[in-house]
Amino acid sequence: VLNQVSFEAAEEMLLESLSIRREMNELVGITQRLMDFGMTLTWIGKFEEAHEIREEILEIYEDRGLHDQIATGHIRLAFSKTHLKLYDGVRKHAQIGLELCEKNGDQRGIALAHFVLGIAAGIDLENFLEAKILFSKGVDVCKTFEGDFEKGMLLSGLALSENKLGNYSSAKKYSSQAFRLSTGMTSIISVLIALVMHITYLIDQGKGEQAIELWSLATRYPFIGENPNMKSFVGRHITTLENSLSPELVSKAQACGQDRDLEATVNELIAELEAKD
Repeated sequence: VLNQVSFEAAEEMLLESLSIRREMNELVGITQRLMDFGMTLTWIGKFEEAHEIREEILEIYEDRGLHDQIATGHIRLAFSKTHLKLYDGVRKHAQIGLELCEKNGDQRGIALAHFVLGIAAGIDLENFLEAKILFSKGVDVCKTFEGDFEKGMLLSGLALSENKLGNYSSAKKYSSQAFRLSTGMTSIISVLIALVMHITYLIDQGKGEQAIELWSLATRYPFIGENPNMKSFVGRHITTLENSLSPELVSKAQACGQDRDLEATVNELIAELEAKD
């Protein structure tokens, strides 16, 4: 897994490569570098800059009439907007992307669109029944292609939905499945999404110290720690918990989270979730 320093170094290299390709007017190279740059910016928590990159990529696709890429461009832009809580735009672009992907037969795009729409339904509107339906449809679509990354995020969404609907056994099952899929992936974004969704379960179960500890681990990564959406949806509840506990307990939980290893924590949580009550 690349660390923060290596991603910041990658940002510098991508900027240099992008500048060269812009000077050469090499459109294909520009688009690929923009995609890489947008992903790097997202990872290091520069969400507004990443959003601007996604907008530029979509404009390039539209200018060139690249219909397949336009479809996924809308969905990636919608996903980018979730981080900034721009939910009207999330729904607009995700729906456009979904319809285009259905027309093109792009199953991966369809699955990702359902994830983004599910996030909008659940986190923004708190309509967790609708979110559950969307996430479930996305999981079914993942059966048609090898999409562990998409399926892992969708299962995390299902875990969140089932928790908020009071179906705690199902929430634990889906969290475990999401964690299992995320292990071994080169990208840890799906791991972090699964972790944050599980933290909401811990909060609702009254396991405040564990929730604070795991939030301290998750927020070491700028994808979570600098994410306005995650701060609003989860971080504010963590703050409430911290204010309700003694400073000593909070400090201890935070320190434990800072010392945790992510992979070891995931394996620990899988065992905990799959243990018989």
